[in-house]
Amino acid sequence: MAAIIGPVEEALKRLAARDDALHGAGPCAREVVRASKRAIAAVHSGDDAGPAIGDLGTAVAGLLTRVEGVGGLESSGTIEGALQEYAEAMIAVAIIRGSEVPGSDDLGIGAVPYVLGAADAVGELRRAMLDAIGRGDMASAGRLFSEMRSLYDLLAGCTVSNEAAPLRRKVDVARGLVERSHGDLTGAIVAGRARDGR
Repeated sequence: MAAIIGPVEEALKRLAARDDALHGAGPCAREVVRASKRAIAAVHSGDDAGPAIGDLGTAVAGLLTRVEGVGGLESSGTIEGALQEYAEAMIAVAIIRGSEVPGSDDLGIGAVPYVLGAADAVGELRRAMLDAIGRGDMASAGRLFSEMRSLYDLLAGCTVSNEAAPLRRKVDVARGLVERSHGDLTGAIVAGRARDGR
């Protein structure tokens, strides 16, 4: 029996370190979520999103530093959720701005939170498309719908298991958003033609 004490004590120490890191990472993860929302809000309102994106980068760096060296924490619910929000914000902001979309390596995060965040970005693209329609900017609305549709098509073709990444439900939500957006865009185009007498 004494032979097991050392290995179990060592495992318990690692488990305690993991628990401490998770508790310490909670406030950092919440700041990433808040900063992500601020970045998205800034780009939707037409404000300079640069400062919000800078704050977001700082928050993510703090989170990743907090969990560094404690294996597997990036896939814990709180931390992975925060990294998904980060990916969603960075992808949505890039597409809305018409800039190059960063990859998961550019963001310093794994493939799972990146892809799940990409799926969630469809909703932000819909919102931006509706804002463009409201401004009468049909060119931007069409571009955003095209990007949204391309992102959905790419994700819908993914066949990974739910255990690898719980993507299927997000893709189903994205499909509904794309379908409604297509109807909204088509309706706006038809209404515009009727107004113009075409």
